[in-house]
Amino acid sequence: MTQKCNLETVVDLVTDEDKRFKYLFFAIGASIKGWQHCTPILVADGTFLTNPHGGTLLIASAQNANRHIFPLAFAVVDSENDESWDWFFHKLKESYGERQGQCILSYRHESIAKAAQASFPSLMHEVCCYHLLKNIKTKLKKKGEALKNAFNGASRAYNTTDFDKYMADLDNIDEKIRPYLFNEVGVEKWTRLYSNNKRYSTMTSNIAKSVNAAIKEIRELSIATLLECLHSLVQKWYWDNKN
Repeated sequence: MTQKCNLETVVDLVTDEDKRFKYLFFAIGASIKGWQHCTPILVADGTFLTNPHGGTLLIASAQNANRHIFPLAFAVVDSENDESWDWFFHKLKESYGERQGQCILSYRHESIAKAAQASFPSLMHEVCCYHLLKNIKTKLKKKGEALKNAFNGASRAYNTTDFDKYMADLDNIDEKIRPYLFNEVGVEKWTRLYSNNKRYSTMTSNIAKSVNAAIKEIRELSIATLLECLHSLVQKWYWDNKN
């Protein structure tokens, strides 16, 4: 019914060998049309469902020219694993294709990295700076405003002078931070200055977290009702933004 009532909508329901529910993906036709007018940064994230059957909701989002959150696609899967993320990114590629200057942004999840590489081998996979800073704090057991300010300054710097200044501040905090960011993560994945793509002002996956916050109360619903609520929410956002 979603496909009949919304032209160009893509829906895919997958069942296992016993005809039981496995995955479901949907991208509304209005999202597919509007993607061409968004900044070409696809933000991917997942959140767990709290209904009696469990499961995980995968979400792909972008931002339109007014910096409004623009939902691209949703999928219900079992969990955030290699198979489910690979299927989700395959459906994204099938529904949206690729755009010039496009990149993918997410937190550092191994399954996301594998899936992005498999479906979008020519695209850059950028790292969410908020989650990366949390990783630094956990891995190196460091914290404080000085670390936060220096890291945010380095990630958002537009020129080498500012970048080198903030990196020197990070060196003073802990000399292990630079090798971690440069060698293990890759400087092109978390900085505005050395990124292979324009990141605009999208340095984090916060828009995905905003979507998660907006749907927090409906994650306990059954899948069919959850999907209806998601469909209604997206419609309302499009209507409000258009007006």
